[in-house]
Amino acid sequence: MPTQDLKIHPDHGDLIIGTFGRALYVLDDLSPLRDWIHNGNKILDSLSVYSTVNPIHQAQYKRHNGQRFPADRYFSGDNKSNAAKLYCHVKRNDKKKEQKLKITIRRNNPVGMDTIRTWEQEPDSFLTTIDWNFDSNGFDYPSRNKREKSKEIPGGGFKVEPGEYWAIVQWGKEKDSVLWTIKYDPRMVFSQENYEKQKSLYGDWKNEMIKLRGELDKINEAKAMTQWTIDAMKYHADSTIKSMKALKDSLDKSWEKQMLKVFLKEGLRGIQDDSKVISGHWWTPYSLLSTESVQPGENAATAIKNLRKETDAWIAENNVLWKGAWATFEERAKQNVTWPKDWTNQK
Repeated sequence: MPTQDLKIHPDHGDLIIGTFGRALYVLDDLSPLRDWIHNGNKILDSLSVYSTVNPIHQAQYKRHNGQRFPADRYFSGDNKSNAAKLYCHVKRNDKKKEQKLKITIRRNNPVGMDTIRTWEQEPDSFLTTIDWNFDSNGFDYPSRNKREKSKEIPGGGFKVEPGEYWAIVQWGKEKDSVLWTIKYDPRMVFSQENYEKQKSLYGDWKNEMIKLRGELDKINEAKAMTQWTIDAMKYHADSTIKSMKALKDSLDKSWEKQMLKVFLKEGLRGIQDDSKVISGHWWTPYSLLSTESVQPGENAATAIKNLRKETDAWIAENNVLWKGAWATFEERAKQNVTWPKDWTNQK
């Protein structure tokens, strides 16, 4: 196809191609390729990292207050990307074929460097795009089911404040890095006081979620251990196995009753009311404290207080089971089988 015109967008770095057939093609952001050419000495390296835009702005998308009337039609376009981007080139070989890129976001403090976010990513065949959404390391949310162990720390933590951050990319023993300057949305005023208040409330909410998750993990572990015990007793007397199965079945029913105070019953269809289970409330504090540039109100602190009250009451009910039915099962089980040393439930 004959090409009539080539232009590079002055702001976004996109290559715009016009053809003789009046078609238009846009290749997104040539900045990393241009940077790569200007730094040709790095092309021979096994790992090279390129950043496009610096400083990077934390774009805000909070809508105006009040009701909205879209009428018959209203314009809706793509938002500005709310992420810091960098591009990475690696020279893959058979020895490193299975290796992943390890990305670490760090920030200077008066006594050293703080690690803000870590994750791994598969390298692409040519340029790998790495996005950071200004989030810190997160945590595993409460789960109904037993969680598979993972070495990778989840993201989705509280968003960072404006400042300078190092993006460090490691591939095997090789490292490269760029220094990002993160600025707040220039259309708005950043308030350190509001940010610190939101961050403090987020920490309180996170502590309650982790406490709840820990109790759920212990219950799931206990359920797995009761089943392991029954399986390990297959050569014992029938009467002993029958007695232990009766204790297990009673415990399973008690745990399921407790689970239904946290989660809705599985398999339900249609619109369900989750206002009477803890999982129906645990996102409320987060939505109330995430007020962007506005000081969070008292409702956020009240919602966290209510979540703490519900969680503590639920754990107190569980403690009755731990000290009663579970303690009985544990005592009887250890009279018949030797539990694994990695059994970590200390209740």
